[in-house]
Amino acid sequence: MNIKQQFFQAFKPIMAGHGLTFKKGSFVQKNPEGWWKYTVYWKYWFPIWEINQASMSVRKNLIQEIVYNGGYADKDPKWFKSTTTMGTFVGYYHFNEGGSVQMDIESEADIPKALAYCEDIYLRIVLPFFKRFDDIEAIDRNVNDGVVACNTYDEIWKLHNNKPVKENFPIYKGLVIAKLLGRADYALLKERHLLAYPEDGSAKSKRYREVHKKLCTYLSSDAFELFLQKKRAKKDPLLAKMDKIRYRNQSQSS
Repeated sequence: MNIKQQFFQAFKPIMAGHGLTFKKGSFVQKNPEGWWKYTVYWKYWFPIWEINQASMSVRKNLIQEIVYNGGYADKDPKWFKSTTTMGTFVGYYHFNEGGSVQMDIESEADIPKALAYCEDIYLRIVLPFFKRFDDIEAIDRNVNDGVVACNTYDEIWKLHNNKPVKENFPIYKGLVIAKLLGRADYALLKERHLLAYPEDGSAKSKRYREVHKKLCTYLSSDAFELFLQKKRAKKDPLLAKMDKIRYRNQSQSS
């Protein structure tokens, strides 16, 4: 085995002790609402190996399924099963505190140090991230709060770039979460999230605006209500939680 293989062979039982299983190159912990995923990236710079980044992701199955049904039903469902609801690179997330992920591994003698380093990253940064964004209201705040105050492309991207997690697709997750939580500003969010993708003729903006339109149509359809009925009948844990939050918000505003 090369040094990288030896590292992962030794790291598997360490992470298993924290409840994560090694699967397809990442360490994953499943839960009733989805999963958490921690990935350590290696690169070979002859003659040494380097740990040069790590990522952390939280998936909420219900949110991703709705985004897929509404906006991406033409895509391969197998691909969408791997998408995340909230995720980022550790270095990006921790950058403002001076954090980074980088270590040179010159020989087998460095493996114990690398194991301790990657476990420390998990305990100090990744696990708190998992716990923070396992809360659907925390995800809602990250993707939706402040959006309705934006009036231009520059304003909305400045807002997203200053969020704790810089999301690539806040427009979709934000709309789904706002709808399920019964946010009073849902109608405005539908409009303002689109500022991130102006009608500039680019293929990227055109595609995002098409998905936005399809998703909004789906969220107001009978098919969506039927989907929710089926999920409630199966006692989907996240939907039950979001229903309680919606009722709470409605009672507070009435």
